[in-house]
Amino acid sequence: MRVLVKLGLVLTFVTFFHAAAQADEIIDQIKEGLQLYEKGSHSEAVTALNFAVGQIQQKQAAGLKNVFPEPLAGWQAEESSGESAPAAFMGGGISASRHYYVENQDKSVDIEIVTDSPLLQSLMMFFTNPAFFASQPGAKLVKIQGQKAVQKFSRQDREGEIDIVIGSRMLVSVKGQAIDNTDDLLAYANAIDYQALVKFLEN
Repeated sequence: MRVLVKLGLVLTFVTFFHAAAQADEIIDQIKEGLQLYEKGSHSEAVTALNFAVGQIQQKQAAGLKNVFPEPLAGWQAEESSGESAPAAFMGGGISASRHYYVENQDKSVDIEIVTDSPLLQSLMMFFTNPAFFASQPGAKLVKIQGQKAVQKFSRQDREGEIDIVIGSRMLVSVKGQAIDNTDDLLAYANAIDYQALVKFLEN
C-alpha cells in the first residue's frame, strides 16, 4: 500500500514538474521577446513573441481534443488532433479535428473546430444573412443542442455538412462523405460536448 502511495506521489510530482517546465518555456520565450524589444531589435522581438503565442495556442488546442465524441456503433475513429492554425488557414487561430470512418467503406465524417480566427468574424455574417441561404442549394437553418447551425446536403453528391456557431468565436464543422442522408451527420453533431466548448471560450 505504501509503495502505491509513493508511486502516486512520484507520478503527481512528475506531472506537475512537466506542466511547470512547459509554463517556464513560454515565460522564458516572452522574456526573450521583451529583452529583444528593449534592445531595439523589434523584428526579432515580434518573432520571439509570436512564437510564444503559438506555444500558448498549442496548449489551448490540446484542450479541444477531448470534446470530440466517441465513434458511433459500427464506426471507427483516428486520434483527434489539435494545433494553432497557420495564418494561411482561416487567418490563424486555434483548430482541432477528428476523422471518423467505416472500415472497408468510403463513408466518413470529419469534425473540425476553429476558434479565435480573424476570418471567422466575416464568416459569421453569413449566418444572419437570409440572402446567403437563399443562394445555397439544400441549405437550411437548424439548431444543434441549442446552438445555431447551417445544414447542407447533396443527395446527388452523397455529401453533407453541418456548421455550428458557438459564441460568435467558434465554428464547428461536421462534414460527411459517401452518405445517403443526414442521420450520421446529425448524430455526430449532437454528440459533441458543447458545454465544454462554451467553457473553453470562457477561459
